Amino acid sequence: MRLTLKGRAAAGALLASAFAALALGSPSFAVATLGIAAAFAFAAATLRAPALLGLRELPRDRFVEGEAFEERLTIRGRRSTRAILVPRGGAALAGPMSEIPFRLREGATTLTLGWRARVWGPSDLGPHALAHRDVFGLFERRVEIAPRIDVRVRPVPASLGRHRASARNPEPALGAHSVARPGDGMEFFALREYRAGDSVRRINWKASARAGETIVNQVTRESYARVVVFLDLRAKEDLGPAETSARARSGRAAAGILAHHERAKDHLTLVLVKEEARRASLAANPRLGELLDALGACASGGAGLLEAAVRSHLGAIRRNSPVYFVTSGVADPSLARALAVARDLGSNPTLVAPEPPLRALQAGPELLATRTRALERLRAEGFEIVDWKLGEDLEAALLAR
Repeated sequence: MRLTLKGRAAAGALLASAFAALALGSPSFAVATLGIAAAFAFAAATLRAPALLGLRELPRDRFVEGEAFEERLTIRGRRSTRAILVPRGGAALAGPMSEIPFRLREGATTLTLGWRARVWGPSDLGPHALAHRDVFGLFERRVEIAPRIDVRVRPVPASLGRHRASARNPEPALGAHSVARPGDGMEFFALREYRAGDSVRRINWKASARAGETIVNQVTRESYARVVVFLDLRAKEDLGPAETSARARSGRAAAGILAHHERAKDHLTLVLVKEEARRASLAANPRLGELLDALGACASGGAGLLEAAVRSHLGAIRRNSPVYFVTSGVADPSLARALAVARDLGSNPTLVAPEPPLRALQAGPELLATRTRALERLRAEGFEIVDWKLGEDLEAALLAR
């Protein structure tokens, strides 16, 4: 039991009245003091929290950034009374007002709570509490009526639009990742004269008529790339508002890159960099949904080195395959060395660097300086840099590099 805001004001009035009655010897203040004290005594004696049982229903426990969903909360009580619901949700969720007054009826009362997934990552709902107040509104009892439920929020993949990643490793497969070499695939590569053994289906009849000889369509070889994405989830990436922090935008960029390469049936590896680096999935070739679920369950934290993350996953990096580093570039002395290690292995490293929110940079202007120096050094060493500005589409940043 605790005092409400109204109760604290009444308690202040009680003390002031009692002090005035003693100091001035006023019968009026003495009567007022007794009246307020009697109200407090009656309120405390009559406050009884009803017997409660809360049952909650969610459509599922996995959601996507920006998705709105409803929670149905059924409360069973033994008597009718006025009550206040105090819903609680994790930082990744936006929910209803902090207090919802309603009439608790004898039997079952059902409430519908609207929630929205604000930003990707692990979060929770509850435990919700029910507040019951006395007739004067001076005291309040709170009872937890619904246990905590863990939920996961997937990032929304940022669109790469017209950007098309390239890979030159000709690993044989039945995939659909085109490499810039002639072969037996589906996409047009060039025209050439007919050779013995060419399929009749490859003959370009219009080109043959113009050239006066048999011309065939040469197509690209279909293969797959072994794509590795190093995603920075260290504590430094959490600076600024949750929705626009470097961590939130990095997750969306990584999800977009993975979605792009999954459409090409590439082999996907996502490495989460925190205090230590670990793969998001140990499956032989995880699919996009599994990797996004892993992101939805992964909180940020730690301060490991990106170079150490690369060296602990050297076996995942293949020659001529794309390797993405998704990090803001803030306060990371090992960033250039990490990309250099990947390039020394013959891969094609690309840095996707979401700009931290302005509020975060204003709070620590030295952070902006470390990022600027890091990107300038990487450009001077010939690395591909995607400087993803706030408010800019990732597609535009990729095409502008």
